[in-house]
Amino acid sequence: MRFRSVLRLAILILSGLLILTFAWLSSRPMLPPPPLSPPAVSSSESQHFRVLAIVVEGANRELINLATPYLVADLKAPEEITAALSTLATGISQRGEEEVEPFWRTAMRRGLRAAVLFWPEIYPDSEFKADYTVAPASCYGSSSLHTVSFSQPPSIPASLPPSFSPPVEGIVEIREEGGLMASLRLWALDSSNDGKSNYDAVLLEGSQKPLHPGEWLALEVDHHLHSGSLFKLLELSPEAKRAVLYRTPLCYTYAFPPSLLQELNKKLGFFRPPPDPQSLAEGWIKPEDASFLEKEVTRWTTEAIALVWEQYKPDLLLAHFPQSSTLTAESLRPLAEGIREGEVMVLISLAPEGFLAVYGGEKQSLANPFSLSAKDVAPLLLSLLLR
Repeated sequence: MRFRSVLRLAILILSGLLILTFAWLSSRPMLPPPPLSPPAVSSSESQHFRVLAIVVEGANRELINLATPYLVADLKAPEEITAALSTLATGISQRGEEEVEPFWRTAMRRGLRAAVLFWPEIYPDSEFKADYTVAPASCYGSSSLHTVSFSQPPSIPASLPPSFSPPVEGIVEIREEGGLMASLRLWALDSSNDGKSNYDAVLLEGSQKPLHPGEWLALEVDHHLHSGSLFKLLELSPEAKRAVLYRTPLCYTYAFPPSLLQELNKKLGFFRPPPDPQSLAEGWIKPEDASFLEKEVTRWTTEAIALVWEQYKPDLLLAHFPQSSTLTAESLRPLAEGIREGEVMVLISLAPEGFLAVYGGEKQSLANPFSLSAKDVAPLLLSLLLR
């Protein structure tokens, strides 16, 4: 009995000591935990190429002759171009789950700056816009033929070019959706010093360049939206009885951020209107006119790509071209030749016999082309960005 009493007393004493110890420890201030060290970043993760990627719907294989590509792959595109484009939009969420998002957003979530130009359904107000976004051509209205008659003006502006016959004036009315949108004065001029009345040029209000029959003119019409049209003088009677002008739809540039929009409007002007098949079918323009309009679109878009790439220096620039017969190696060569160390240009054709070519970044070339499926394109581009 005595042993049990001693044991019970010892247990009570130990319990009391433990309670006192816990009370003393809880009353002491807690020391802050040591700071966590950031995860080590490998040298391969801290470096990346700047990638300029151009996706073309239906480009001829001769387009790869920009320079010597270090990688050429046959691209097995799906039957529908839209399916091929959508495969470029697969990324990985922050939760590690696979989700559909434009892959440039995947790059942006990893701290890279992205530019997306002319991509279908991607606009400055889109959920998936990039750091720098230029929408596809934004146009309104329709093409028109303007037949203009002339009369003696009440006064002649001093700024008119010299004319060997008295300048006469007409009006070009631009109507869209039933309303008068703009009214531009048009003067007929005689630039031929042949001793007789022989009107051979016109000057459209807002322009400083006289327009002769067969010539084109780009003119901003709406100075608030900075939209404009291309005009062609189809006919001008020597006596200035009438003139006939062709006008394309009105188009404007839509871009983000506002500083980029201002830069494009200042240096390149309004987005060039694409060819109008209806105008060609009506006989308003000829096939060579349609070719000229298509070349203008190509010129404008390639210059816009160069401006964004060189001045804003995104880590990734992704540009989309609709099927274009005027997109040639010659028109893209300045971009390819401007690629510097640490930069690559990727050209992707989504034709049935599509291909992918990479320029810059490496010296070696692959002797034998290999095949990629469309779903491989986004991981390939991300691997260049995050090498």
